[in-house]
Amino acid sequence: MTEYELLDIYTSFQELMHSWVTTYFSAVTAYLVAAYVIGAKLTRSQTVVATGCFFIFSSLCIWGSFGTGLRMLDMKNEIRMLNPAREFAFGILPLAFSSGIMVIGMLIALKFMWDVRRRGSSHETTADR
Repeated sequence: MTEYELLDIYTSFQELMHSWVTTYFSAVTAYLVAAYVIGAKLTRSQTVVATGCFFIFSSLCIWGSFGTGLRMLDMKNEIRMLNPAREFAFGILPLAFSSGIMVIGMLIALKFMWDVRRRGSSHETTADR
């Protein structure tokens, strides 16, 4: 392939990775809003279903983003073989860092739901006395 075709593919992977990240942030935001608004009112089974769906979906987004990033690194290496002078700011460290941040964000969202549920149940117990 020509350098132009490889750069076009690289850009397509970059756009796909951005789509994964955008979808991830949408899911995290929706989960945080749901936790804040109705988290304390949910039954245990409703919380398990919502949290399970959130965990699976956000994990898939992280996995998709990371996998797409790995493909971008492959494309970068192919482009550099054709044109060694071409510089890229993207590498394995930024990819690992951004994926790690996404995992931490998912864990923070889960902890937020846990805190809302605990506070809501302790608040109801105090109010019922």
